[in-house]
Amino acid sequence: MKSNPVLDPDMTYRNKEWLYEQYWVLNKPISSIAEECGVSESCIYKYILKVSKTINIPLKKSIGLDTFKNEEWLRNEYSIKSTIVIAKECGVSTSTISRCMKEFNIKSRTISEAKKGKPMPEDTKIKISIANRGKQNSLGYKHTKESKLKIGAAAKGNKWNVGKKSSKETREKQSRSLLARLGGVSFLPYCSKFNRARREEIRIKFGRVCFICG
Repeated sequence: MKSNPVLDPDMTYRNKEWLYEQYWVLNKPISSIAEECGVSESCIYKYILKVSKTINIPLKKSIGLDTFKNEEWLRNEYSIKSTIVIAKECGVSTSTISRCMKEFNIKSRTISEAKKGKPMPEDTKIKISIANRGKQNSLGYKHTKESKLKIGAAAKGNKWNVGKKSSKETREKQSRSLLARLGGVSFLPYCSKFNRARREEIRIKFGRVCFICG
């Protein structure tokens, strides 16, 4: 990337006549002047303020102490505009606006919040419609018989098929693992001694009939 040569500060942005011509006469934005001089936008802004006070000329309406440097003004503008629009109006970069918002603790909108209430352009709707043509993931879509047969054939042999019964050993492993994670709460309201073997012993003792309700 080719970088701009650093100009003599005393002949450019530190020079009252030069800065007046660039900013007030040629109507250049601060971002352009800063890039040309190889300094930051805040540096140019500082010298513009000095020139403004020295020659008693007001700052341009698009940039001044009553704009993005003012918290109340920035909050009001951001409530109805984006940072890109504000930056263009003020003649600065979006990063400058974002930095001021951060200093004033102004919360940035999310993408969904920014799009809320904004109508979608017709050309965008057409593009989305064209992109979704032929896609079979729409809400309420029903598979054809051929599609169902293909899905069934592809699922054959899958060990995670719905309805597959686990072996006794697998079920016992899963049970022990679950009990270990839960800390034995499945024994409540009894203690951990009331395990599977003890429960089976009780069932046999009462002939597998509830001794409360018979």
